[in-house]
Amino acid sequence: MDNNGNMLLPITPGTTKFLTFDQVEGSASTAMSMGLQFDSSNILRAGMQIRSVDLGASSDTFIDFLTTEGGVATRTAMTIDEEQNVLIGTPTAQADNKLVIADGTAGGRTFMTLHNTNNNQFIKIGQNADVAEIGFDQGDKLQIGLFDTTTDTTLTPLITVLNSGNVGIGTSNPDVPLDVNILDSIFQLNNTGAGGIAWNIASSRTGWGSGAGKLVFVRATESSTDAAMVIDSSDNVGIGTVSPESELHVYGVKGSPDLSANTGAIFQMQATSNVELIMGAQDPSPYSAWIQVKHKDDTGASYPLALNPLGGNVGVGTSSPTNALSFGAANPIISHSTADGSDDKLLSIAGGGTVGSARGAYIELSGNERGSVEGRLALTAGNDAAYGHMTFSAGGTERMRIEYGGNVGIGTSGPSQELDVVGQIELIDMLYF
Repeated sequence: MDNNGNMLLPITPGTTKFLTFDQVEGSASTAMSMGLQFDSSNILRAGMQIRSVDLGASSDTFIDFLTTEGGVATRTAMTIDEEQNVLIGTPTAQADNKLVIADGTAGGRTFMTLHNTNNNQFIKIGQNADVAEIGFDQGDKLQIGLFDTTTDTTLTPLITVLNSGNVGIGTSNPDVPLDVNILDSIFQLNNTGAGGIAWNIASSRTGWGSGAGKLVFVRATESSTDAAMVIDSSDNVGIGTVSPESELHVYGVKGSPDLSANTGAIFQMQATSNVELIMGAQDPSPYSAWIQVKHKDDTGASYPLALNPLGGNVGVGTSSPTNALSFGAANPIISHSTADGSDDKLLSIAGGGTVGSARGAYIELSGNERGSVEGRLALTAGNDAAYGHMTFSAGGTERMRIEYGGNVGIGTSGPSQELDVVGQIELIDMLYF
């Protein structure tokens, strides 16, 4: 015990460090400290200090944890004040902040505070006028936002999580599991790996090139005008166009069908087999659209296209077909697509699975440049002795028949001679035998 009432307990004999209990009284405060000190200079190196500040009618009590810098100046590392606020790196409390962490220099930067006001608890992190804020609003919302330290007010939360699990970005009351409510809100997916690019998904507004009220999918390097796909307010989907006019509107560059490439196709549908269907449109006039079935590996192979393979009528020029194939035009024509002087095609209509009397009756129509059969109309009955006849009817009644054996009957369905006529014959000119 020294002359000042200090109790000095040596920690290690022969050293200058002591454990002290020191009470110092002043005009405005008293303090009791416990710590390690230099015995010669009486500077507190590290320790704990309990001090009471006289406020006149009352006094406040603080607990300080002290250190020194360079062995010369004593610094307060942490303080617990009379309101149970914890101050680290600063001796100065901040209103409504239960925890304050600063850089320890006079007038220095505040790194983090635990804010409590109006039953709202927030952790604020930052060093400028606007700092990040994470906390609970009235205990039912987890919010991350900005806090303006100059006005001590909370700004609009950037992210809110309700106790229901809904997450809001730009809104404090999310109505769905993820509710984004931000002007020009854009969600970006960016693969920074080799060959990766960034894609934006956004909700458009007035002034955007895509038009307003659309869900836009576009490469991050392009404007909404060049969107790869949009969904408008009528639920129409546009691919290659930002102005879809139907539930699915696909826009592409015109081109001709090609069995060895898909460069001319606008639409492509591929099966797990080797088959794919491609569609497109081409010039010149009459600007036709086309459908082609081909090999998926562009080998040059083509495959059948089936319309209503399970049944159902097909209409051309009509939306109400009454037969397997119905035409809506007044004078429909079925023909080859050849030019005058180059009509070298043959059109066949078969009653069986292919052209040939062994399979049934058939009709062949030859173009004028079809070689040895040019311009010919061939009517052939099926190779069936009992029923393979050729008949000609008018007024709902059979008028002439060519039998399977070659007999021709006029006015009779059972000719017994090569020419069997039942009825009168009128000759205007001479008849030779």
